[in-house]
Amino acid sequence: MTRWIWPQEHSDMLSNLIETGMTFTEIQTEMNSVLRTSYTRNAILGRAHRMGQCNTRPPVSLEEQALKARARITRRSNKKKAERWLAKPSLAERAIRAEEQKRIRAMFDESGASRTSPGYRKHLPRLPEMNKTELRGMLADAMRNTAAMGVS
Repeated sequence: MTRWIWPQEHSDMLSNLIETGMTFTEIQTEMNSVLRTSYTRNAILGRAHRMGQCNTRPPVSLEEQALKARARITRRSNKKKAERWLAKPSLAERAIRAEEQKRIRAMFDESGASRTSPGYRKHLPRLPEMNKTELRGMLADAMRNTAAMGVS
């Protein structure tokens, strides 16, 4: 690997251009046109970093880090949710119904209506119609689950 050593006048010009507040892309264009060189932006960035002239990022507060982490987790969970909904559209329908029920319950809570009032109960989700075989199966499952929990 060939090591390239920057001439002192190139380093001085780089320092002067950084102090003027130019971006590294602008510095690259300026230096290459004036000095007739072919420095890349990354070469200029590397040299500025080695000279200690790169602006470091300001420190990020713990609150900002937490906000970014929560946003990242939310994006990831929303993406997974969308994938599940594409695979099973019934999940999306159930989620939409659940959101609607939350909205209705919140509306009743704001109005001060009792949770035992007929108007409130009317908006609660209805159980699907089941035949006797399905009801017996559901009861048997409940009994097995209760027995597994050790509840007597």
